[in-house]
Amino acid sequence: MKKILLLLLCSISLNAIAQEITYDEFRTIIPFLVKEDFKSAFEKSDALLKRTSDDDDSDLKAQVSYIAIFAAAGMVTKDEKSYEDFEKITKRFIGKRLKMSGHPCVAAGSNGMNTFQFVKDEETGKQRGATISTNKDKTNILLFEYYDFPEIQNPDDYVGKTVRCGGILDRFELSPTRSKIWIARIHLTQATINIFVPR
Repeated sequence: MKKILLLLLCSISLNAIAQEITYDEFRTIIPFLVKEDFKSAFEKSDALLKRTSDDDDSDLKAQVSYIAIFAAAGMVTKDEKSYEDFEKITKRFIGKRLKMSGHPCVAAGSNGMNTFQFVKDEETGKQRGATISTNKDKTNILLFEYYDFPEIQNPDDYVGKTVRCGGILDRFELSPTRSKIWIARIHLTQATINIFVPR
C-alpha cells in the first residue's frame, strides 16, 4: 500500500511540474528580446521549457523553443556563450517543433533582412522559405533560417503580409569561421506558414 501511495504522489508531482507554457509566461520573455538582453531571454525561455513535458506540442512551446536558439545565438555575438555551448543547446532541439517570429513576406530576390521570402533551393531546385534574422542594428546575423514545405506554396498569398513560419528542426550548421558576422543556419522540415495576427 505504501508503494502505491508513493507512486501516486510521484505521478502527481511530475504532472504538476510538467505544465504547458501560458501566454502570460511567454510575454515575460519579450521585454528581454526588445532590449536585446539575450542572456535573460535565454535563461527565461530555458526555464520555461524545462518544466514542460515532451508531449506539449503547443505553438507557445514551439515559439519559446525558437527564442531559446535565437537568444543563444545572440549571446554568442556578445561573447556570453561559446560556439560549443550554442551547439549543445541547439542539438537539444533536433526533431522538435519551432515557430519563428512574425516577419514581413517580401518578393523573392529582395535581399531584405528580418523578412521572409520564398526562394528556390540551389541544390534541389525546389521551393523553400528563407529568413535572415539579425540583431536590431543588423551588424550580426544570428540565424539563416530555411523552411522546406511539404507542398508548393503560392507566394502571392503572402507577399506584402506579415507571416509566421514553423517546422521541425532537421539540422543546423555553425559558421565555419566561428565569426560574429553570422552564427548558424537552421533547416526546418514539414514547414508551415500562416498570416501573423498579433494578439
